[in-house]
Amino acid sequence: TGKAVSAGAAEGSRKRARDSQFALPTAAEQDHLRQARSLFASNLLKLEIDELLDQVRVIPSPAQGESLRATLFKIKECLENAKPIAQVSAAKARVSLVDWAPDKPVTLD
Repeated sequence: TGKAVSAGAAEGSRKRARDSQFALPTAAEQDHLRQARSLFASNLLKLEIDELLDQVRVIPSPAQGESLRATLFKIKECLENAKPIAQVSAAKARVSLVDWAPDKPVTLD
């Protein structure tokens, strides 16, 4: 009977070991898996964005660069030479997009 008890105990310990392999993950293991999945997703997103940027990045020719520079300086000059206007409250400055039409001037009451 001693052998039967030890054989049953051995089988029980093997069954527990097998069951522990397929047991539900603990809270700490779930947290670790969640962090790994998040890290993978963020790294994958970064790689995808880098790839997209490489595909759409425009390297201007010297002529295009000079044209862009001239346009930006014109905008800067217009902003610097703009006449100051009186402050308007945020409530008055809001214009409903439903009421707005491109050909209709915006008036502040």
